[in-house]
Parts: sequence; structure tokens; C-alpha cells
Amino acid sequence: MVKLPKKLIAEGGKLFGHTNWSAGDGTGFGEGVTLYENRHDDEIASIDFEEMPGCCGIVVFTNLQVDVKNKGYGEFVTKIAEYYAADDGYTLAIATTNNKAGEKIALALGATEAASFTNRKTQHPIKVWTKKLPARTR
Repeated sequence: MVKLPKKLIAEGGKLFGHTNWSAGDGTGFGEGVTLYENRHDDEIASIDFEEMPGCCGIVVFTNLQVDVKNKGYGEFVTKIAEYYAADDGYTLAIATTNNKAGEKIALALGATEAASFTNRKTQHPIKVWTKKLPARTR
């Protein structure tokens, strides 16, 4: 993975109150990001992302996991994933949410609600979010 820019590193230091944190490779499907509080000791958040089948310009964010709630870790790990996805050349990010916490993160990061529906398999209300990613960072 590409090195994070100083702005994101500083944001992490401010979020944690120290600089002994790290972001590593994801834990699931294609690629991803795992956020650690003390280098690689305490995993606190992770998100996976993969290319949408049939379209190499779209990245799908999935499986956001946050161990410590209401601290900004979910938003921060998603922001890092966006940075990596943009660096990989993706143009558009897609994600779904089924709860208020996910919606809050999507809105905070500037995503647009593209659709909503009730999942026929689970009966859960789902929102589909999109966000245009910035041009490649390198």
C-alpha cells in the first residue's frame, strides 16, 4: 500500500492523542484497511473494498467493523480506504448502509444517497451511497 499523506497521519495523531497508531492491509475480500491503536496490537476498525465486477472504475466498500463506537474510528478508517482506492485509480465508490452510524459516516465523508430499498431477504432498510473519488494521488 502507498504511504499515507501527512494530513491523514496528523489527523490520526489528533484522533488517538498520540502517534503510535497504524493502518495495515485489510482483513477480507479484495483489499482493505485495518486500523490499529498501538501499531499492530489493538485492532479497532477495519473496512474491505473490492473492484465492482464488470467495471474497473468502481470500488465497493464493504464490511465496515468498528470495535470502539462514537470515537470517529469508522469515519477515519473509511477515509483511509478512500485514499487507497483513489490511489489505485478508482473513480467512484459505492457503499450500502443499514443503520444510522453508517449513514452518519457516509454523510460526513460527502457521499450522496443514490437509492434506498427494503432488502427482501432480510427485511432491513438499505441505503446505497456513492462518492466520486479524487484523481490518482501519485
